[in-house]
Amino acid sequence: MKKSLHKLLAIAFSLTILFSSCSKAPDKILPKKDGLWTINYSTTTTVGTNSSVASGAYSAKFTDGTITITQGGFSVACTWSYDKKNKTVTVSYPGFPSQTYNVEEMKAKSEKWTSHTTETSGSITTTVDEIWTLTKV
Repeated sequence: MKKSLHKLLAIAFSLTILFSSCSKAPDKILPKKDGLWTINYSTTTTVGTNSSVASGAYSAKFTDGTITITQGGFSVACTWSYDKKNKTVTVSYPGFPSQTYNVEEMKAKSEKWTSHTTETSGSITTTVDEIWTLTKV
């Protein structure tokens, strides 16, 4: 009985180590298989005291270092990278400044990225809060 309990605990411990070591990091998960994901986004823009919200969805195809985002028949290819230490993803759009997202959730079939930027020009402050919810297709 004591040997059986020790074997069971050893197996349970081994399985815990095995599953906890499986990476759910974006650079490992997003390009897997066909790399197809849906990105539902919500962007809240506040200028001074006025706020507006925009939301919608993109189709995305991730490969190692490249993401092609499609919406309404228009596609744009961007580069992307994951910073494991800071848990951030940086997306570089052609002709625009890159955007860094905090990776809030990392799961095998979904992720949640957020971004918060603030800019002041004169006496007007503009704040943009963005949420991307990625779901494996």
